[in-house]
Amino acid sequence: MDEFASTTTPQQVREFIYRGNAVAAGGYLTKLNGVPVVFDKQRVTVHGESSLPISGGVSHSLVAKPELPFPKLIEYGACSTVAEGTGDSKGTGTTLYASVQQVRVTNSPSPADNVPTLQSVCFQADRLAISARSYHPSSGAPQFQLLNEPDTTGMSLLLTPLNGKPVTVPLHLTIDPAYLTPCTLDDLDARFMGDRKFFDDYCASSGSGQYVFGKSKLPRTSEGYVVTSAVTSIRRGEQTIRGNVLVEKGLGTITFGKTIMSGDSRRVTLVRIKLGSQEEGFCTFAGTDSNGIWN
Repeated sequence: MDEFASTTTPQQVREFIYRGNAVAAGGYLTKLNGVPVVFDKQRVTVHGESSLPISGGVSHSLVAKPELPFPKLIEYGACSTVAEGTGDSKGTGTTLYASVQQVRVTNSPSPADNVPTLQSVCFQADRLAISARSYHPSSGAPQFQLLNEPDTTGMSLLLTPLNGKPVTVPLHLTIDPAYLTPCTLDDLDARFMGDRKFFDDYCASSGSGQYVFGKSKLPRTSEGYVVTSAVTSIRRGEQTIRGNVLVEKGLGTITFGKTIMSGDSRRVTLVRIKLGSQEEGFCTFAGTDSNGIWN
């Protein structure tokens, strides 16, 4: 008798392949005192990461006191992240959370900034946090949402002049409510074509006027992604800036709520800073990335 005769070929069972990532904080310099910084693979520049295996589950990371590579210029405290994926044959959900405390990113003006009375600019926040969820039904398009308005407690700029006392300038973000409720990419396309304010807010953040209201869908990259933002405006002190990008002389460029999405994925980063004055580098704070497919 064939010893393998009793074996059977298992039936293919449809299953969900999870992908969910959350990152609390990261930052590094590319140029310091006019000299390029050599990238050191042994020096950790990212802290607080949670990631799901393809079978889902719960991933949690807590870094109470991160060891920072450039603490005088890029500083932050406790980093916490959670990624959770669970569900059944009808649908699956992925919940993501990322937070970082006591953020301080400092730079000084370069001659090109032409602000001779300014000594330094510091982006600061007591806490930056974001939470997001995706739901993938076994049939139909997946839905995504931010679970709450992002936490930006104490977010401000600290402007230190060469003479006189430092001045604190509060920063406040306006979040588009469309991203706070479950929605598909088709829902956002329909809104882009039918909601004039939504259309105008997108064009303001993208800096392009080539789209036609009522006819154009949300523009895609060559890879099929939509690049937009959940943030529609920034209030810097008493000034309101349309869109999600703040260019601050003496510091660099701050991009808020950058969102990259396709039909089955959505990645949101609450704060991204490109240092571009005396020192150069990059920082990111509070990001989530959700995706997954039924197979």
